[in-house]
Formats: sequence, C-alpha cells, structure tokens
Amino acid sequence: MKYILIGILTIIVVSVVVILFNPLRRSEEQIRDDMLKLTPIGTNMEEVVVILEKNNKWEIRYISKHGYSMIGGWPTEPSPHEIEQNTVIGKKSINVYLGSYNVIVNTGVSL
Repeated sequence: MKYILIGILTIIVVSVVVILFNPLRRSEEQIRDDMLKLTPIGTNMEEVVVILEKNNKWEIRYISKHGYSMIGGWPTEPSPHEIEQNTVIGKKSINVYLGSYNVIVNTGVSL
C-alpha cells in the first residue's frame, strides 16, 4: 500500500512539474520576449524563416506581404486610420504555430 501511494504521489508531482515548466504555458509577453531573443526586430525575414524552420516543433502557417494589424489581429494592408494610429507592425508578417498543451482542454499557441 505504501508503494502504491508513493507511486501515485510521484506521478502527480511529475505531472505538475511538466505542466508548470511547459514554455507554451508562459504569458504572451514572455513568449514574445523569447521569440524576440531568437529573432530581434530588424532581422531579415529570410533569416527568421530559416530559424523557424530549424525548429521541427513549429509550423509556419503563412507569410504575408503585409504588416500585422493590432486592431484586426491579422496581416493587412494598412488603412489611413491604422497608419494614423500606428497600429500596423512591420511591412511583412509571419504566423507560426508553436504547439499546444492540455490541462482539461487543448490550447494551441501561435505567434
């Protein structure tokens, strides 16, 4: 009985550690900071693609010739309003699926 209890507690502890240390469970800001360390602002897009493709866990979903709209949440040719409000980031954009994690429901993480 004692060994069964130790086994169950070990499984629980290992599961909690795996969940807590999964990098996809970090905050949006932390994930963004990690990606900016790999590909600092100003990095050539071709270099970014090479870096992303080297990681077999990530999937480039699309590459757009437009910047990313902070208002709409997708690549778009900036409208006069977006230009005035400075809400489009960059001249091109890439959407990358980083992976998913489970805790009751499956949560996908993309950037």
